Amino acid sequence: MPSKPADKFEKTVRIIGDGIYGLSVASLMSARCKQIEIIKLSSFDGLEEPLYAHSDGNGNGHTEHRDSLERLRGTVIEPNENLFDAEYIILTGGIAAFDHYISLVQTYLRDGQNLVIVNAPIGAGLQFTHALSQAGLNRRFNVAELGDLFYGVRTEGDALVVGSVRARANLAGNTRNQLRRNIQLDALLPVELIPSSNVIERGLFEVERILRPALLLFGILGERAGADSRSGLPTTILNDATLTLLRRLETEVAALGKAYKSAAPAFATIGEKARNSSARENGHVNDKKFETAVESYYSNLMGSIALSVNPSRRARRIVTKDLSEHVVILSELAKVAGLATPALDSLIEFASGIADIDLRSQARTLSDLGLGGLSLHDIVECVNA
Repeated sequence: MPSKPADKFEKTVRIIGDGIYGLSVASLMSARCKQIEIIKLSSFDGLEEPLYAHSDGNGNGHTEHRDSLERLRGTVIEPNENLFDAEYIILTGGIAAFDHYISLVQTYLRDGQNLVIVNAPIGAGLQFTHALSQAGLNRRFNVAELGDLFYGVRTEGDALVVGSVRARANLAGNTRNQLRRNIQLDALLPVELIPSSNVIERGLFEVERILRPALLLFGILGERAGADSRSGLPTTILNDATLTLLRRLETEVAALGKAYKSAAPAFATIGEKARNSSARENGHVNDKKFETAVESYYSNLMGSIALSVNPSRRARRIVTKDLSEHVVILSELAKVAGLATPALDSLIEFASGIADIDLRSQARTLSDLGLGGLSLHDIVECVNA
């Protein structure tokens, strides 16, 4: 686990979502919070599928963090008026839980509270605020979105296991002032929080939400000969064509960053160890290091999926989720900016064919974020408010 001082945080924190991810967040925060509670989401089981852990890409995974499931579940309570006094509300249910969040806003939350959506796809904070407006709730919160905190979590008997905590995660507010209001969240976590200029920049830096479906899609489309018997997917999918496509994806994301006046990542940054070993040297990608980083990441991804009951089905679910929640938004942003993104679009079209659904028709859109119909200039002004 990353080393970071663990002074007790004096302000009250409530975690919304009693699934595996919510319990994991509570476990990591409990050493740093004076008071913490987990709020149950009634009749919502979207968090109950474990996220399986994998190492960081070089075989040097962080020390596992273990906690008692019984202890953590003993802190789960029903929604109550104590939510009104919480300084920070941590939302762990993702996009699928927004209807439940809105019901809590209506009953228990007060204006001015800090709300942080964890493991959020691009623009989740904007979507939440827009959903409140659509529901007729003109409430004012300091809303921020935060990237994934773990490489994976799982359960083993009566234990919750956080297999590897990330060294850093990207944080962005709906506005710059809302980011400043939420930056103290850094004191709650062993993870270093990296402030992003805006939600688009944070979304672009969620590299894994692009790489993960791309690599899994390559595997699903690839030859089954030599497949890993546990996952039913090829143990490797790297060749000149797939590596070229990954670099094309990197180029398209960089163009998006430039168009929206945001920084953009290098895809050579795969996992914390790949970042530290610097696959990009003197401004250029070192081909061998890049290939090694991708190979290692894919191998670890396959290892994590192989732990599930139905690996091939899980792989398809991950592809569909990442593309519909994240990549389609990138494609829409590109169209507003007049950018061609054939590599991003090909992922969406191939996945739609495999799943036999129109992913774009079921995906999040700019309208869901309250950005529908806006020009490039207007979107840039909106996210940089």
